[in-house]
Amino acid sequence: MATASIPSITRSLVLKDYEVVTRKVDLAIRSVMLISIPSMVGLFILARPILELLFTNLGYIEVTTAILQLGSLSVVLFGLSTISIGLLQGLTYCVFL
Repeated sequence: MATASIPSITRSLVLKDYEVVTRKVDLAIRSVMLISIPSMVGLFILARPILELLFTNLGYIEVTTAILQLGSLSVVLFGLSTISIGLLQGLTYCVFL
């Protein structure tokens, strides 16, 4: 998503169409969040069944479940950082022209 949005955002910046730039950035962030937030919730809810499926003889299931649930937050943060890096790359490219 980030790679695909860079040329479009750069083109709008060159044309000085800042309203379109704002809309494209907003759409890109919303699209990534639309996928990553439900993924985080699913991973959080299914943490224990996933661990029980992968590791049949797990003695510390409560602790590992808590760790996986805490780690599920990284899905949203990773998605947001990935799209932000791509968008900033597209926005900064035109500033230095």
